Amino acid sequence: MLNNLRDVFGVKNIFRSNEFDKISKQELSTLEKLIGKTCKEIMVIDLRGSSVKKNFCGL
Repeated sequence: MLNNLRDVFGVKNIFRSNEFDKISKQELSTLEKLIGKTCKEIMVIDLRGSSVKKNFCGL
């Protein structure tokens, strides 16, 4: 799923393997441009199987 997100958004490191809760400002800017101002909720599943919902809402 993460690879699909990277392909869709054209951002190679949307979520780093050891920093699932951190996204760079440049990546946020890229996501904002691609997603627009609408809210999108993206489920992130890390290597341990934990899931975190990321809400991109007019960042």
